[in-house]
Amino acid sequence: MIEALPFIAIAVSILGLILQYFAFIVNIQTRLSTVETKIDLFWKAIETNVIKMLKNYPTNINKDVLLDKLVNHELSLQEAQLLRTILIGDMNNIQDHHNQLAYVLGIARVEIEITELKKKNGNCL
Repeated sequence: MIEALPFIAIAVSILGLILQYFAFIVNIQTRLSTVETKIDLFWKAIETNVIKMLKNYPTNINKDVLLDKLVNHELSLQEAQLLRTILIGDMNNIQDHHNQLAYVLGIARVEIEITELKKKNGNCL
């Protein structure tokens, strides 16, 4: 019985380490979930306003339609890539640099949509 004590102590130590590891993983998952929630809230709060700033009806109806689809999460991958190209082109040609932030945020939002669509379609990044 006394000879088994070192093995029991080792087993208890390993079990303690395993429990500590899983507690650490659960903590990370909780924190990651919190970050994801905050990011979603951020995009929902600014998405509508940024889209309004980027629209310039009736100058570019195609862009406006794609922006509406972006808000409704109805873009195909090809449409999202086209919208990204249009926004980058517009941003490079704007004279008023006050609107540049709207373009940067809009392009970032489109990039997120492209990533989600690629995952949905099974494409690797």
